[in-house]
Amino acid sequence: HSPRVLVLAKGEWFPVTYGDDIPPWARFSDIMIDSDEKEPALVLQHYRAIAPHSPLALSVGGYSNKQALITRRHHDMITVGAGWPEHIDDIHGRVRLALAYGEALEKKLYGFGENCSKNGKSFKAKARDLFFQGTEALMHRSLQQTEWDEEKPFRLALAKKLERICRDLFEEMAAPYLDQPKGISAYAITQKTLGKALNDLRKPLEEEE
Repeated sequence: HSPRVLVLAKGEWFPVTYGDDIPPWARFSDIMIDSDEKEPALVLQHYRAIAPHSPLALSVGGYSNKQALITRRHHDMITVGAGWPEHIDDIHGRVRLALAYGEALEKKLYGFGENCSKNGKSFKAKARDLFFQGTEALMHRSLQQTEWDEEKPFRLALAKKLERICRDLFEEMAAPYLDQPKGISAYAITQKTLGKALNDLRKPLEEEE
C-alpha cells in the first residue's frame, strides 16, 4: 500500500496526498518515517529489511485532481544514501532544518507584502514556490550525504547554504518595491527581522561544533 498517516481527529488512516506545491523531499516524514502516526509504503518496509546498507532510489508517483478530474500526474524520485535506516533521524533532521528556513522566509515575506501592498498572502505563496525551486537540487544532494560521523558540520554547512538562498530570494522579491517609500521602509524592517530569524536557526548548530 501507499504511505499513510493517522488523522487523530478522525481516528483513521489516510494515504499521503500529493500537493502541487510541495516537493517529495519536503514530505520525507510522511513518506519514510515509521511511527505510531505514520506508516511507510510496504515496499519501503521490505527494502529496509533486506538491503539496509544500500542506497535507496524511491520513485514517488501520484496525481492532482479537482473534483473527479485528474488535473496533473506526478513522477519524482527521492534518493537516500547507504545506511539510511540507521540514520533516518539524521536525514529527517536535514529536512526539518530546510523546512524551518522556508517557513521563516514565508513569514517575513508575508509581513513585507502586508507593509507594501496589503497583499501578504501572495508574497508568502511566491516565497514558498521560489524557496522550493531554489532548494530542490540542494536538498536532493543532502538526502544522499552518507558521511554520518560528520553530520554536525554537514548540517551547519547546509544551514549556511539555506540562509544564503533565503537572503537572495528576499532581495529578489523586494527589489521591485525599493523605489517606493513604503517599500523602502518595509525592506529595512524585513531585512532586520529576517536576519534575526535566520541567525536563530543557525546559532544552535554553531554551538554544537
